[in-house]
Amino acid sequence: MTIWEYVGRNFTNPAKLQEIVPSYSVRIPLPSSSLLLTEEQATIILTLIATLNVNLFYAWRIHKMSKHNWWLTGFICMLCLTRTALGLFTAAQTITLEDWETFNMHFKACKVAAWSISAATDAVISLARYYYLRDLKQGYSATRELVDVTVIFTINDGLITCVTIIVVLACLLTMPTNFIWMGIFFLLAKCGCF
Repeated sequence: MTIWEYVGRNFTNPAKLQEIVPSYSVRIPLPSSSLLLTEEQATIILTLIATLNVNLFYAWRIHKMSKHNWWLTGFICMLCLTRTALGLFTAAQTITLEDWETFNMHFKACKVAAWSISAATDAVISLARYYYLRDLKQGYSATRELVDVTVIFTINDGLITCVTIIVVLACLLTMPTNFIWMGIFFLLAKCGCF
């Protein structure tokens, strides 16, 4: 709906790109009222929740594979929670602001910090998974093949998300007004599905 609103309905109106378009509302019931979220805000929040779940699962697996290394697990969990908190703060700000220019003027640093932490989190998780998985390459050849496939998946999964975040950051910092960064960001949730 967001892409349709920006590109389809407003194809001849490039000024519409500067607005935070409430094209698709999602109703979330709260105790005293209801909060309406746009598709962008809901996408950001759901992406953050999905990413947090996946990364905490990986942290739990790393904790098990590392024989309960609380320092590494705690560091990964801290990165995950920091990224989620910064992302939720960013999403909350899109609710209160009406245009992207104001948002970028006041909250660009927060967005850059969140995505930088996100790239670091993906890199640390991938490296830790690789480090502990490579130690499992003993035993039967079928076990080695399964571990090899898992190691390749680990490297690809972490590399894809980390590179995607770096591309989002590069686009945001070099071309903040053409919104290529936003289109790539919406693809980020799909990176965990490979």
